Amino acid sequence: MARKIKPENLLKLGRKAYRDGEYEIALDYYEEAANGGIVDAMIYAGNMYLEGKGTKINLTKAKDWFAKAADLGDAIAINNLGYTCEQEGDDDKAREFYEKAAAANYPVAMLNLALNYAANGEDLKAAEWHEKAAQSGNVDSMIELAIMYREGYGVAQDKAKAFRWFHRAAKRKNPRAMNFVGVLYSNGEGVRQSDRYSFIWCKKAAEAGNAAAMHNTYFSYEYGEGVAQDKKIAYDWLVKSANLGYPKAMFDLAEKYSESGDDKKSFELMLKAAETGDLDATNAVGYKYYHGEGVKKNISLALKWYEAAAEFDHPTALINLAYHYA
Repeated sequence: MARKIKPENLLKLGRKAYRDGEYEIALDYYEEAANGGIVDAMIYAGNMYLEGKGTKINLTKAKDWFAKAADLGDAIAINNLGYTCEQEGDDDKAREFYEKAAAANYPVAMLNLALNYAANGEDLKAAEWHEKAAQSGNVDSMIELAIMYREGYGVAQDKAKAFRWFHRAAKRKNPRAMNFVGVLYSNGEGVRQSDRYSFIWCKKAAEAGNAAAMHNTYFSYEYGEGVAQDKKIAYDWLVKSANLGYPKAMFDLAEKYSESGDDKKSFELMLKAAETGDLDATNAVGYKYYHGEGVKKNISLALKWYEAAAEFDHPTALINLAYHYA
């Protein structure tokens, strides 16, 4: 007679299968372990149903497993119940679970509660919970709180505090926060202006894969700000950023294609940038249609692109429309 595997060992087997990418097998082990009362296995099984790994997405089964773990007082499961409710469109129920998990001092729940309040226009409450999550070490809340201090919503504007929170998150090697630190150094926001420190932080973020930071690093090398000018290195960073779909990089690279005489390639890339909603690119696509640069001249389409940018008061698009109708 085969010996029955202990639930804790089933959990270990599930983790190994998951690491190996054998998701269906992992789910089977997790559910067996969960039926044996292992709380972590309940959460893992719920997550797999939530994400559709090893099975089709099934929010009902996800909630069932989270609820079983939540009934045992697990704060992660309670938070995950909130997230599942949010996916179902029930923000009120989601908030209820987030509040319960946040009260148990789970930082991710504090973050989610803050985001829930922000999504519903309750900036004061959002700032309060981001502050609590940030103080508990949640990096995402550090960044969100820094943005709130920088922009002055939910809290009184305080760029020095914004810089401190960005810097605190950056020291934890968060690429987005590193880029923000670089931007604030460049602008002299909340800290003494320094092109050199701006370059250092943006390059760190770029090397960690942040597309916006890659574009900022391109700018530093292109114009010799904070580092010796090197247009070849600049171009390499620009291409990397554009390949990751960063709109400003796509715009700048499209301009370079145009300068080199490759109008067709310029139009194609500018169109991709415009399709992300970038207003400079939207106006530029209109210009290219209007003048037949890299694409067949089409005044009707040009006006549509101009109007799309002008709808958001893009100054050049407004001038281009005025020129046409003059």
